[in-house]
Amino acid sequence: MDAELAIPRRRDRMVSDESWIREMLRYSLFCTVATVLDGQPFLRPSAFYYSEDDHAIYIHGAHSGRAFDNVAVEERVCLCVYAVGALRTDERAFGFFQEQAGVMVFGAAAPEMDDAKKHAVTQALVEKHAPQLEAHVDYAPASQEEIDKTKIVRIDIEHWSG
Repeated sequence: MDAELAIPRRRDRMVSDESWIREMLRYSLFCTVATVLDGQPFLRPSAFYYSEDDHAIYIHGAHSGRAFDNVAVEERVCLCVYAVGALRTDERAFGFFQEQAGVMVFGAAAPEMDDAKKHAVTQALVEKHAPQLEAHVDYAPASQEEIDKTKIVRIDIEHWSG
């Protein structure tokens, strides 16, 4: 993918601070992943885990489904996380705007095949969404049987913008 395609139209509002982008990916709970097959785009909302060490994002779901079937044929994906703030009004309608911050990620998706990594990602997702709970105290971590029923897809980040 051409890196220029990852640059937002409003460059004056672009965030180029990669630490801010990483922080947004670490703490945002949900994303929307865009896949495409035969020219038809498809969006999938998902919980996700960003691994700074892997420079990758992981999503999970059932073994079959349109988004995962699409990436088996076309690996290119786009992912978006965002936060919405206040609606700012103006004396003129054209002056209205919605405060928002977000990150767009462009990359290549592939199934994660390593069971140890799948366990680690599943646990990281639980810890991200329920940090107040403790494994083996408040819940039982995912079993191998549960891992076998789950598909983990790794999205290798090629470009991003904020």
